[in-house]
Amino acid sequence: MNLAPRRPAPRPHRARTFQRGAIGILAAVTLPIAILATVLALDTGRLYLEQRDLQKIADTAAMEAISRLPSGNCAAAGSLPATYASENAAAYGFGSAAGEAITTLCVGLSTNSSTGVRAPDDTTPAAERRAVQVTVSREVPSSLILRGGSLFGAGGSDAITLSAVATAEKDLVEPWAEFSVGAQLLSLGDDRLLDTVLSAVGVNTDLTVLSAAGLASARVTPAGLLRALGVTASIDELKALSPAGLVQLVDTEVGVLGIDDLINLGVQVVSDDTLGASLGVLRDAVATNAVLGPASVKLFGTPDTPGLIRLAAGSANDPLGSALDAQINLGELLSTGILAGAGGRALTIPNTNLLGLATLSLGVVEPPTIAIGPVGTQAYNAQVRLHVDVDTSGTVLVGNLLDLLGTRIRLPITIDLTDARGTLTAIDCSVSPATATVGVESRIGSVCVGTLPPGALWSIGGSCTDQVQSTALVTLLGGTLLNGKIALPALAETDTTAPLSPGESELTGANTLNLGSLLDDLLDGLTALLSSTDAGGGAAQPFSAAQATAIADSILALPELAPNQPGRYTIGRLWDIQHKLDDLGLNWDRPAFLFTGKMNAEWRSKTEQLPLTNGCYIVLTSYYDAACARTKLIAALQTTSDVGLLGAIVNALLSPLLNAVGGPLLAIVLDALMAALEPLLDTIGGVLTTLLSDILGIDLGRTEVEMRDIGCGMPRLVG
Repeated sequence: MNLAPRRPAPRPHRARTFQRGAIGILAAVTLPIAILATVLALDTGRLYLEQRDLQKIADTAAMEAISRLPSGNCAAAGSLPATYASENAAAYGFGSAAGEAITTLCVGLSTNSSTGVRAPDDTTPAAERRAVQVTVSREVPSSLILRGGSLFGAGGSDAITLSAVATAEKDLVEPWAEFSVGAQLLSLGDDRLLDTVLSAVGVNTDLTVLSAAGLASARVTPAGLLRALGVTASIDELKALSPAGLVQLVDTEVGVLGIDDLINLGVQVVSDDTLGASLGVLRDAVATNAVLGPASVKLFGTPDTPGLIRLAAGSANDPLGSALDAQINLGELLSTGILAGAGGRALTIPNTNLLGLATLSLGVVEPPTIAIGPVGTQAYNAQVRLHVDVDTSGTVLVGNLLDLLGTRIRLPITIDLTDARGTLTAIDCSVSPATATVGVESRIGSVCVGTLPPGALWSIGGSCTDQVQSTALVTLLGGTLLNGKIALPALAETDTTAPLSPGESELTGANTLNLGSLLDDLLDGLTALLSSTDAGGGAAQPFSAAQATAIADSILALPELAPNQPGRYTIGRLWDIQHKLDDLGLNWDRPAFLFTGKMNAEWRSKTEQLPLTNGCYIVLTSYYDAACARTKLIAALQTTSDVGLLGAIVNALLSPLLNAVGGPLLAIVLDALMAALEPLLDTIGGVLTTLLSDILGIDLGRTEVEMRDIGCGMPRLVG
């Protein structure tokens, strides 16, 4: 039997009573804290949203004010900044309620040298305070906690005033415009010239890609092109460069571009996969083409250096600024690049061989430019040159008879068809949209009779009047009867201005080629030659040894004139070289005993001879030594013009008579003849004008100005 006393059982209900009391005390302490934290969060969030709304109003008001100022200069705008800022704020419902206020000031800015941040500077003279500073303020209910405290007698206001400040400025760059001149040659709806160029160089591909809607609407900025090319400088660094500085940077980091590289940029820019694939086909065709494949272009240029995009600034050292944001039509850029790559090549105009008497060919001497810059910037159209070769030696029946008599009339006529220049004369940023005025000088260019230096016919810009050289125009019985050159100024000239907004274009009127008036002027020139002492064809100034060597090497380096085997020519290749010399006008008279021959034929004849007679023939083969042929060509190019024995006799007999009687008599006959023929020839000129327009899409003397983009400085917030 266990007599040990029992312990009393525990009372759990008393422990539970103590726990319930602890929780109540904890709740009484934490609940007010939680409520207070919630109120603080809501209160802070409300005030934050109020402040953010005010800052948005201040930012947009400052940007609106600086954007609408014509010159981007607050100090010179009077009360306009305050008006524009208030109008913008009112659009957001600000300014009409009690407790809302807006103030506008003109401030100057300075840049912190260590941080690069621009901020207001009170030391700036009043006249130089270009930036706009907008301050907006609004009374809002004060903190809920403070207002609650006031119920228990604590101090506090029912409202507080919030404010926001914004400062905006425009780039310190003159207003600029992007425009092109003579763009009818590149119209995306009319690619006849471009199609002819590509066909002439052997690129046969579908050009509809260049007129596709996706490419016609595609735009790219100079800044975007620089990024695509991998230029490492930041956009702000690029905008701070002058035009020459940017060109130097691109030349250093990128260099020149191949035409296929330029098209590949288009492939990267367009977003349409189908269009990109079509451009890829064109790119591949260009890359493998013998002419366009090795060709290269400079993407950017200045008024003093060539380039597809001509950049200009107010002065040589002014920054480009927002001009790098100009919107450039991608299709026009690619077309311009292709024309530039194909420059310096003749294009035969079909169906214009007039019974063997005259042939017409055309070439793009200089591609057009896309200009971006301030007032004074100039853009040029594509310079197109027409060559009319009148030669009786190729005339059916009559030509053979004249050749037998040693008589020939040859008039190599060069006409600079299109020569237009547009000069940006004014930009008006006070209207919306902004407009720009372009002064246009267009003309049917210069006319020349005579030969141009080797390689200059299709590869040198400028007027033919600066390059034309004397040549034998009339040969009678083997003797040169008329030798010389004629250079006439532009046939027509028109001046016009066009106030245009971005996306607009304007065409000047077309000029008709008045062949009658043209030939009348030409015959006046011929008459003057007949009466001059040089009519009989004095000896031309020969090339120096260095000049002759350079000319010979440039001709023999042409792919179509390469040796048939290493160091060896066939007889056929010698004839090819002779014909090339003839095409280049390197065919002056040389004595051939009784008759008069040509320098190029004399060279071939001497080259074909045996080594015993100092020729270049390689015995027991059908080849001629290429090095020997080169040496003889250099020697031939240093010879002077002269005639054979019969020609010398003719010159001796006829020259005095021609000078005394023939010149004046011929002038009378020609004057009467031209009086009758001039109206008819003017009509023929109209037909030729239509022919050029129908075949190649070229309207003589008609110039189109296209305004692509206008920039009045880019507004930005600072501080």
